[in-house]
Amino acid sequence: MQKYKWAITGSGWISTQMAQALQDTGHEITGIFSIDEEGAKEAADKYGIRTVYPSLEAMLADSDADILYIGTPNEVHEQETVAALQAGKHVFCEKPLGLNDRQFSHCLDLAEEKGLVLMDGTTLLHMPLYRKIREVMESGKLGRLKMIQVSYGIQKSFDPKSRFYSLDLGGGALMDIGLYAVSFLCLYLDGTPETIRTCVSRASTGVDDTSAIIVQNDRNQIGTIALSLDCMMPEQAVLCLEKGYILVNGIQREEGVDNGFPRADHAILCYADGRTEEIRCGNAEKALEYEAAEMEEAISQERRPEGLLRAKSVMKILTDIRKEWGIEFPSETGH
Repeated sequence: MQKYKWAITGSGWISTQMAQALQDTGHEITGIFSIDEEGAKEAADKYGIRTVYPSLEAMLADSDADILYIGTPNEVHEQETVAALQAGKHVFCEKPLGLNDRQFSHCLDLAEEKGLVLMDGTTLLHMPLYRKIREVMESGKLGRLKMIQVSYGIQKSFDPKSRFYSLDLGGGALMDIGLYAVSFLCLYLDGTPETIRTCVSRASTGVDDTSAIIVQNDRNQIGTIALSLDCMMPEQAVLCLEKGYILVNGIQREEGVDNGFPRADHAILCYADGRTEEIRCGNAEKALEYEAAEMEEAISQERRPEGLLRAKSVMKILTDIRKEWGIEFPSETGH
């Protein structure tokens, strides 16, 4: 399959992880732009990036990249995606693709109008393990799905200017880790949730820091989510079926390392009679390589990336929950 040329916005942790993944798989990165100019220069030196640009506009005008990877804070995702699509670039935008369902739809509609591929970086939608789990569930040996439980809590020191706690930056637990939890529900529930109930605790900045979410669909399947940026929780997802359950555990994350359940490569099947069976599929360390490969395959085949419409449904749920909480980001005004 053809290898495409990439350009990158942002020089933070996730952007440099993607640069590493692209370098490891022999891709050419033609340019980088970041408001952190020194960070961009360091990334360029480390990952062999050809040019450091002073602005996104300059990079889009000059770069011969086929794909723009967007790894900047949430509040500029729509703006940068639209600019890149208008410039004729395919776009791989880190999650979330926009701050609400209207922004997501705007980007998707523009990509289709321009005949370009758009993809969001919801990692678990591209991990081989989750396809394997689907096969196990469809085999019927565990019976029908009844409930999904997701627990995802990390302790982030309070900093009102950080992307986790800043309203201006589109922060909060829901938009950061909650997107993965809701994506897991939507991946396995048989139909979109019709009923959503929530409780929320807020940080002093106005963003959500801890919450509980319960959903139910028209097949009486129930999903529960516990989220927090303010306390530790077991990082795990459990699929509860009639004849057993499937447990996906995240490994406790270290600074700068993401081994959480969105990148999981193994799960445990627990049968009603006490037997257990391990499933292994994929490699957590290659998570971003899987994403890049899916992006390039979609371009080659002139199709939507796998999971894009599911990601759109997830964004609608996130938007509805924030409306219930009365949380609006300043950059949503006018959208």
